[in-house]
Amino acid sequence: MAAVVVVVLLGLGFLLLQNQSKTQTEVPTPTQAPQASDEAVIQESTESAEVMDEAEVEIVNFAYSPKTVTIKAGGQVTWTNKDAVAHTATADDGSFGTRLLAQGDSESVTFDKAGTYTYYCKPHPNMKATVVVE
Repeated sequence: MAAVVVVVLLGLGFLLLQNQSKTQTEVPTPTQAPQASDEAVIQESTESAEVMDEAEVEIVNFAYSPKTVTIKAGGQVTWTNKDAVAHTATADDGSFGTRLLAQGDSESVTFDKAGTYTYYCKPHPNMKATVVVE
């Protein structure tokens, strides 16, 4: 009986992952308005080069936007989850981490020390981004 339950759960998980990857790879048709991810690419190219005291990162469509932010030492990054599922921003090296952010939740982290901090989402480890502190 336990083996049947495990097989059913694995099958459901596989279907959810397939469904998730389909929604992430959809390409808008030429008649559609730009999606948030299109705008995020534009913002990333302009915002990531600028050194700021504060940076805002939105979590949208299972991605951090912008993917890279650059702030001054002593600056702060705020993550806001716009997805319907919960996400985190967790340093690869364990130096910082947000709580599990539900839709609409935000959390900020102050970075006192210069360096490059790569991070990911604990429930979705394929989500990755970077904070550069100068």
